Amino acid sequence: MAKLILFFISLFVLSISSFNCRYKTKETDNNQDINKTITKQVTIGNKNYTFAFPDSREIFKIDTVRFFENENLKIVSLSRFRDSITSATEINHGFDFIDVFMIDTLKSELQRIFADTVYNSVECSYLEFEKGFPKKILIYTDAEGIDTVASKGMLIYNSSFQNNINLVKYFDSGKPVVLKLKGNEQYVIMTYDNYWGIFTFPDQITYLKDIYTFEKDSLLIVNDQYKYIFENQSADLRKKFDKYKYEINSGRKLQEKQYPLYKEMVGIFLNMLSINEIDNINDFWNSEKEYLVKHLREDQFLDLNNFVKRIEIIGK
Repeated sequence: MAKLILFFISLFVLSISSFNCRYKTKETDNNQDINKTITKQVTIGNKNYTFAFPDSREIFKIDTVRFFENENLKIVSLSRFRDSITSATEINHGFDFIDVFMIDTLKSELQRIFADTVYNSVECSYLEFEKGFPKKILIYTDAEGIDTVASKGMLIYNSSFQNNINLVKYFDSGKPVVLKLKGNEQYVIMTYDNYWGIFTFPDQITYLKDIYTFEKDSLLIVNDQYKYIFENQSADLRKKFDKYKYEINSGRKLQEKQYPLYKEMVGIFLNMLSINEIDNINDFWNSEKEYLVKHLREDQFLDLNNFVKRIEIIGK
C-alpha cells in the first residue's frame, strides 16, 4: 500500500519597497523527485498569482521590481537546491538560480520570461545607472576563497521594453564595487586585480584596474574619464618612492618586508597602464633603472624590467 505523502504549507512574507509580496510553498520529504514541479503562489497586494516551480528547489528570496518607471511589476525569484543548505561546499548559503516572471493578469498567473544559473551568488540588487534606461540586475558572487579579489565577482543583466532580459557582463573575479564618485551623480563599477611579481600571499599588490559605467545603455570601460583617480594614486606612490630614495641616500637601512622602491614602482606602472600611458612607463623606467639596479634585489629589478618589456610589446 502506497505511503501517504503529507504536504504542509509554509508562509513567507517579503516586503520589497512599498509592495507586499508573499509566496506559499508545498513542501515534500527529502526524497523529492528533482524533475517534479509544484505550484507556488505569490500574493501582490490583494491578488494571488501562481507559477510552476521545481520541487527540488527552495526560495532564497523573491523581489518585485519595475525595471522601467511606468511598466508593470516583474517578479524575480532567487532559489537554490534544498540539499545545498547542508552541503559542505555551500558555505555562504546563497543562491544559484534566477527566474524572472511577468504578471498575466487575465489568467492570474506568472509567466516565466527569463531563467539563468548563477552559481555562488550571495546578493542581488537593482540599479538605475541612467535616466530613461531600465534598471540593471546586479548579482554578486563569492566563491569564498582566501583571495577576495579572485573569488568575488558579479553578473549584470539588462532588460528591455519587450520583456527581454540578457546577460551584459560576467565578472568572474575582480571584487566589483558599485558606487557614486564624489561630484558625479552616475554610478560606476570599480574592478580590481592582483599583481604578484615576486610577491607571496598576502603581500601581493591589489590595485584598481578598470572603471565601468553605462552610456546609452552600453557597458563601457571609462578609465580615461576618471584619469585623475589613477594619476592621484601614482602621485602618492611617487612621493613614497622619493622618500625611500632619500632615506637610502641618507644611509638608512629600510625594512625588506616592505619591498621599498620595488612596490612603489609596480604601483606606478599599474596606474599608468590602466590609462594607457605606455610612453610614461618607459620614460619613468629609463629615468630610474640605473639607480634601481644598485638598490633593488636582482629578482625585483628583473621583474620590473620584464614588466616594461611586456608593455612595450603591447604598445606596438
